[in-house]
Amino acid sequence: MKIEVLPDAAAVAQAGAAFVAAEARAAVAARGQCLLAFSGGHTPWQMLEILAGEDVPWGRVHVLQVDERVAPAGTRFSYASVETQVLGFVLTGAVGRSASEYLEQKIWQPIGAEADATWLIDRSGQEATLCCLNAVLRDYARLGLLLAHDGNWRGRQIIPAAWVRDATSRHPDQRHLWAGTATPFLGYGYQTWILPGERRMFMLVGANGQRIYVDPRSKLVMVNTSVSKPGLDLFSLQEMTALWTALVRQFGGDT
Repeated sequence: MKIEVLPDAAAVAQAGAAFVAAEARAAVAARGQCLLAFSGGHTPWQMLEILAGEDVPWGRVHVLQVDERVAPAGTRFSYASVETQVLGFVLTGAVGRSASEYLEQKIWQPIGAEADATWLIDRSGQEATLCCLNAVLRDYARLGLLLAHDGNWRGRQIIPAAWVRDATSRHPDQRHLWAGTATPFLGYGYQTWILPGERRMFMLVGANGQRIYVDPRSKLVMVNTSVSKPGLDLFSLQEMTALWTALVRQFGGDT
């Protein structure tokens, strides 16, 4: 199966371009961890400026504004989707192909996805890597199972296991990413949300209540594709997390 792209009127690539130069130094110095873990040190208001689109004056002055930080890179969590968009630029430049082509070749086809997926693109052809990847529920579950097995799919190591564990674990030297500090309820890894507690469990979160819960110990995966209220719907999050906790206790041992 393949990943198809859907054109979008918004120039997402242009909206993130001013941010690339400012963020590159910190990303390289920290081996990309700042981008992966939303720890670049920028404020949400700066991210809103970047996402404003073509009305923002693109140029050196704006880049200097973006380069101002409220905290040293790698010390404070601040959720900013545009940093994921920058990762898309980095990936495309590193592998010499589009993000959708890379995902199709490296993950979608190897896990035997049953249906094509779609990914929204801007007018330049750049994927909106901050969002907008659409797939059927069972293929999302396949992705969750791949991560539950630390990147191994039926005996084939598709993603390095050490990388998956690093991306989905709580680290002693990154306390700003722990649950209770990063957010009141969840911690953060590398583009993954980490559930509180000693047991390594994590989830991928999409817009408006779409989630993939993963428990590597029991290899249990739960996919939720229903729609909740726009923004952060705490009731929906608490409700689904309570269901997940009960399922892990029933099928995967005590949490």
